[in-house]
Amino acid sequence: MSQSGPGEDYWKRADEVIQLANEQRTQASNIKVGASLLYVAARFNAFVAASSSADADEMKADKAEALEYFCDEFRKTLSENLGDYIEHYADYIEKFRNT
Repeated sequence: MSQSGPGEDYWKRADEVIQLANEQRTQASNIKVGASLLYVAARFNAFVAASSSADADEMKADKAEALEYFCDEFRKTLSENLGDYIEHYADYIEKFRNT
């Protein structure tokens, strides 16, 4: 699966999802909201894989490749964001605690 570099629309979509998650934090814990986001990402990316396949047999044949791709991308993105939070921990967590 190919991936183009993020553009302005990429960040806009991400910000909209983060905003929705922040709104949901008023009704559920961070862990529960995070769990829902993980499910949604998995479910939508399964749809992406399915819609990129000609049929169920092709999807089945490509399942391992799709798993590797999406898991690698998640691991890379999570690692980058954990590093960002480590670097800016005081600023981010202070802001969070004041909301």
